[in-house]
Amino acid sequence: MLELLLATPRSGRYTDNVGDQKRYVDKGEITDAIVESDMQRLMVVFQTPGHPYRTGFMTVSGNLATGELIPGFVGVHDKVTIDPTGAGTFRGARLAKSNDHLLEVLHHPALFPNIQYLYWIEGNTIEHTGSAARVRYPTFTKNNSACQSHELYTAGVMSGAIALLRKPGGDPTFYDDYERMTAIADVMIAGKSASLPDIEALRVMMREGRAA
Repeated sequence: MLELLLATPRSGRYTDNVGDQKRYVDKGEITDAIVESDMQRLMVVFQTPGHPYRTGFMTVSGNLATGELIPGFVGVHDKVTIDPTGAGTFRGARLAKSNDHLLEVLHHPALFPNIQYLYWIEGNTIEHTGSAARVRYPTFTKNNSACQSHELYTAGVMSGAIALLRKPGGDPTFYDDYERMTAIADVMIAGKSASLPDIEALRVMMREGRAA
């Protein structure tokens, strides 16, 4: 953070009054930038099926009829289970080849007597061949004062926060570098890396033009 605050020349000491120096970073703005960057890194995790750090954010929906909306979620859904008869026995389902494929099965059940565990998700709507389906998916509630991504991703959160704090009059190369460092961190997160290197190591990777 000290590097960030020294990056843009100031006409005077920080006053801690929002709006006094609109060209410069306010303390509350730094907090907001960190929280926003944390959410952006979380979204990379949520968009990556099988990511080990999604586990703590997963929940399972209630019973969903075909054509019903899945409760609000972020990222990519996980496992879908289907109860074919309404007896309360749910088993793992498989994704249909397409929405048209599923509709054909639904409209002509006599032609597909052995297909009971098929589904298709379009947007937030699930269509399926059973009596009810349950969807496992990631969800979270924004915390305006605390980070929620894994602590081993701290370098990505901090580089992203600095990139978000770009100000008029600041050195564009400085912020561009942090944007590139954050992009490298996101590639590593999407690759299910268990941890990120520190800020200085990300900087070296950025300068060498490598992402892993």
